[in-house]
Amino acid sequence: MEYIISEILKRKKSAMTEMIVVGILSVIILNIFITLTNNIEIYRNTICVFLLIIYCLVMYFVFKRMLFVYSYNLGEDCINFQKHIFKQNKNMLTVSLKNIKFIDKYDNIITNSNVQKTYYFIYGFVDEDCYYCEYETNNKIYRFVFKPSERLIRILERKTGR
Repeated sequence: MEYIISEILKRKKSAMTEMIVVGILSVIILNIFITLTNNIEIYRNTICVFLLIIYCLVMYFVFKRMLFVYSYNLGEDCINFQKHIFKQNKNMLTVSLKNIKFIDKYDNIITNSNVQKTYYFIYGFVDEDCYYCEYETNNKIYRFVFKPSERLIRILERKTGR
């Protein structure tokens, strides 16, 4: 599918600093655990190997969580949300533009008990630049929250007639 506009939601600059701090702290914690196992006589080496394996797995998932980015892709008749991790692209949600009921700032969100699920395509907490869309699929109402550029909002509002 060819997209009219595609944009990637950028992370704050502090993400790299956070990764360095998390890496250093986790090495210190691993060192403390390994030092504590020195007092154990039986299975000391096995415990250290298991600690190292667990450490590597945890760090993989932490860094994977810190490095992914969202992309918003607007096509002729749909909007698509993707999650990029390393070289992998994962389609998270595709919504037909004809199914979108309305688009508004997140500050103006209306509580609706009929909403089945709300998808969040942002990092961290919702701020004043976030928008939400409500759409209907299979007679069920869903929402998604995202942080588009002004250009994407203008094009999206023009295409949906809102």
